[in-house]
Amino acid sequence: MELTIIFCAFLVWIGLILLAVFIEHREYNHGRCKCGGAWRYFDTDSQGGNGYYCEECGRVIWISWFHPNRREKR
Repeated sequence: MELTIIFCAFLVWIGLILLAVFIEHREYNHGRCKCGGAWRYFDTDSQGGNGYYCEECGRVIWISWFHPNRREKR
């Protein structure tokens, strides 16, 4: 019984990680904001998340799980 609970908790944990990756991938949208502007890298936080801002509307997103363009950093 305890092993079943641990296994179910592990599956939920993996599912949440996959959901986070999916959401970040969708937000990044191949380098385009919802307004149509391009995402530009501006910083990396202490835990490795990358910050991007939209050149058109100024919207900011932080990507922790999905690293789209590591070579884009300046």
